[in-house]
Amino acid sequence: SVTQDMMSSKVDSLRFGNSRIIEHHHTVVLGSSEALRPLISQLALANESEGGGTVVVLSDKMPMDELMRIVELPDERDLRGTETVVRHGSPLQAESLLKVSAPTAKSIVILADLDISADESDAKVMRTVVALSAFPKLAGHIVAEVRDVDNVENVRLVARHPIECVVANDTIGRMMINCARQPALASVLESLLGFEGDEFYLRAWPELVGRSFHSIFLEDTLAGAVPIGLRKRNGRILLIPGADEIIDDHDEVIVIAEDDNTYGPRATPLGPSATAGTRSGAKPSEEDND
Repeated sequence: SVTQDMMSSKVDSLRFGNSRIIEHHHTVVLGSSEALRPLISQLALANESEGGGTVVVLSDKMPMDELMRIVELPDERDLRGTETVVRHGSPLQAESLLKVSAPTAKSIVILADLDISADESDAKVMRTVVALSAFPKLAGHIVAEVRDVDNVENVRLVARHPIECVVANDTIGRMMINCARQPALASVLESLLGFEGDEFYLRAWPELVGRSFHSIFLEDTLAGAVPIGLRKRNGRILLIPGADEIIDDHDEVIVIAEDDNTYGPRATPLGPSATAGTRSGAKPSEEDND
């Protein structure tokens, strides 16, 4: 009917228009490339345990109708409750960043531009990071795709907020070399680096402060997860730390678990002799979580 068409048109204009988005705890993607659709697919998997989420894409690189076709996955069920919203604008302008509520996002992903040279793309990423630095505070952190490993330090230097730089070509190259040397490694990486199956998680647990990493591993303190290392307060990563490594305040425990809500400290840690049957990925029981 005419009324339904008008309502549908209004909803589309709000979803893909130029109005400001009032949102928080969402994911903002700045830029667009061939990596956009796989990224949205993985974000949808990550948000599934929370009942879905919101992914907002800001780009001025392509026409809106083309960008809309990218963010809308072929099967709506693939979004698993996650909503995608598109806004047209330049990631280099603070006004456009406010349009997508970048300051209140839980994470901001900056995609590299694959249609220009690596140095030009990285310079564009740096300018985007500088634009984000106009905000005194961000609720989340920044993940920036850098194409040349030599430019990583420059991107970090201009960042005012916590940032992680990912050099996809360099990382994939090293993974391919390792997989060539150990063929079975490919399936392991595929399982761990996607949001299907088990993944890596990092979290600080105040109740574990003062204990040794060795003790929480032997006593299976974190039910439903396998601890494999620590991220120290200064950002240093320790995989399989020594027996005398103590968990300090604000240290994050690195684990392999099914999801971020399927593991946690036990009320009563198990003894070393009781861990054999629980190390296989059992989830915390209701008694454990009381």
